[in-house]
Amino acid sequence: QDAFQPKIDSHQPLPVIARVEFVGETKIHTRLASDPDYLKESVRSAALTAFGGGAWIEKVKVKTRSNVDTPFHPGPMGELDSLVEDIKSSRSELVLLGEELAPLFKKLPSDYRQGEGGILLDDPVRIGELVDQAHALLVQRLKKETL
Repeated sequence: QDAFQPKIDSHQPLPVIARVEFVGETKIHTRLASDPDYLKESVRSAALTAFGGGAWIEKVKVKTRSNVDTPFHPGPMGELDSLVEDIKSSRSELVLLGEELAPLFKKLPSDYRQGEGGILLDDPVRIGELVDQAHALLVQRLKKETL
């Protein structure tokens, strides 16, 4: 807050528009990646509390990864982890997944398909991010963890 306040003051009366990225390794990766909307609203709420109308958080991205070595779990969780790793490690699998999802994505509002934050089904990197987010959400729900 102290580091950001001079920026707020220098732009008065206009708000500072910011983008926030969470990057790096963390043991709470699953919790962050599983509910990006909750995280985005939490960051926006914190900015509003700290700076009032002086700051607007335009976008929040989660680019974290787990730093916890998860041991192999036999059974459904292990199979899920293995399936996700297989998909994410293969460019052709990601491209194929994008093709399979195309009919579903055509039904989504254009906000999800266009612009910088849009989901590009022919982009294996973006599809890999979606797979990671879906995996984190499934793991959290299956383990009944909450934020």
